[in-house]
Amino acid sequence: MSNKGRPDRIWHIVPLRPPAVRRHCQHCQRRQWFICSEKFRLNRTHGRIDIWLIYKCPVCSSTWNCTLFSRLKVAQLNEDLHRRMVANDRRTVWRFAFDRGVLRANQAEWERTVDYRVEGEPIDLQTVETDTLRILVTCPLPLPVRVEGLLARQFGLSRSRVKGLLLDGLVRLEAGSKRIQEDTWILVDVAAIRAL
Repeated sequence: MSNKGRPDRIWHIVPLRPPAVRRHCQHCQRRQWFICSEKFRLNRTHGRIDIWLIYKCPVCSSTWNCTLFSRLKVAQLNEDLHRRMVANDRRTVWRFAFDRGVLRANQAEWERTVDYRVEGEPIDLQTVETDTLRILVTCPLPLPVRVEGLLARQFGLSRSRVKGLLLDGLVRLEAGSKRIQEDTWILVDVAAIRAL
């Protein structure tokens, strides 16, 4: 099956919050999971700008600034991006909070799992009126969503049952990945599953 054409169902993966990052807290004197404050800090001097994303320790509220841009010439910063950062635009905050390259450059350990919701109806494989399903899963942010967990949730099955369906090829990802990516097509052989 090809991903050309219309999907039978679309599921949108929506994270509920940005991932926390683990850092040494100077005040607590131990490693803590810092929470994204969803605010930028900008400092402009002599035609250059520094921009950080601010994280807070949930225990003592001390902050850690995650460097996004350092000593950048103001003229090099896109005007629209600058405006969104000054306004603490949520989409822009989340884009940087989910950017593993930024976190890696700041030597921050990021949270491996983030709670999410699925926009799109669950499917009962026993009652759905089709022999095959083509499901498009969209996930605009790099969220570590495992296929087994998503399908177990949306099909109302156990993870072990879903894993068996994947191993038997009755449910498969067109890209062959084990994680949901930006646009992932899931192909389901409903007739074969019902026959089990």
